[in-house]
Amino acid sequence: MKLVYTDKFVLVAYETEKLTDEQPSAFLTRLQKTIRTALKKGAIDEEAADTIRLNQFIKGLIYDDILLVNLRLRERTDHPPKYMDPLDMVRKQENELKRRKEQRKTGKEAHSKLLLQVDTSAEIL
Repeated sequence: MKLVYTDKFVLVAYETEKLTDEQPSAFLTRLQKTIRTALKKGAIDEEAADTIRLNQFIKGLIYDDILLVNLRLRERTDHPPKYMDPLDMVRKQENELKRRKEQRKTGKEAHSKLLLQVDTSAEIL
């Protein structure tokens, strides 16, 4: 009976998917909680946890190829990292993407102001 009970936790870990608007780091953290539960129940060992975590994370990021390429996660499936290593890398990538997005937004706003100034000065002439 215990085997069926622990299999449920392994199945839940394998079925954990990234939500539509969920940040990759939030998904990884949620996935880690599920895996930690399976570890505590004895459903998986530490090595299996690392493998499941990495494979499910890659599966969850299937539409985020840039992140997968930048972090080189697919190349690490033979020797999956512990939880904190990919979490730190993902957070750095998220912060970099956020910074770039803000820079683009600031650049567009400055460009729009410049065009408005040019347009206004043309009306004066």
